[in-house]
Amino acid sequence: MRYIYGALFLSMLSLLFSSTVVPQQAVTSKPNGSAPSNASQGNEPKPAPPPQAAPPRPPEGPSLHSTMQLIHDQVLGVGEIDSTISWVNDRTGRTGQNTGLYRITHFDADASGCRISYGLANPNAEDTEFSFDMKDIESVHLSTFDQTVDELHVAHGYPELHSTIDPPEWGVYLTIANSPQGEWYFLDQESANRVGAAVRRAMALCGHEN
Repeated sequence: MRYIYGALFLSMLSLLFSSTVVPQQAVTSKPNGSAPSNASQGNEPKPAPPPQAAPPRPPEGPSLHSTMQLIHDQVLGVGEIDSTISWVNDRTGRTGQNTGLYRITHFDADASGCRISYGLANPNAEDTEFSFDMKDIESVHLSTFDQTVDELHVAHGYPELHSTIDPPEWGVYLTIANSPQGEWYFLDQESANRVGAAVRRAMALCGHEN
């Protein structure tokens, strides 16, 4: 490159010094007496626009469609969980039990719209409907169900209450902007971890800003 540039520069110099110099008075006016015009005025090449930044590459791994399909299959595959929540008051020794039913009635993971909609069965009232965009998810948190219940006890001023869930459950909890928290439960930790990772990947593929 240095040799090509040097040869071109020397060629331009030779042309410059070999050109005939036009006397100043020969270009002061046109034959009709009008003032001369600068032929190059206004015709200078415009500077090239700055290069555009390349769009970010999607993370390596399964496609968005495959990722959303995995979430759909795993969440619906749990079926119905009929659980018993036992608790004990560490201060008074008092104990108690509650029962709970968890069942997803329908689940739609729309890859084209980056949106999830599902229904949650409620044995004491109408089913609860949830719908949100992946970009609105603020955080994804995994925890055992009994730990989540104990955290609720502390938040409501009862740190002496401790719970045990039968059968043991693992939850995937989604904090969603301007929406109730999303909660999906599983009977094994591996499934919960798999869904949690899939949600984070779908968020990235949908253009979620971390």
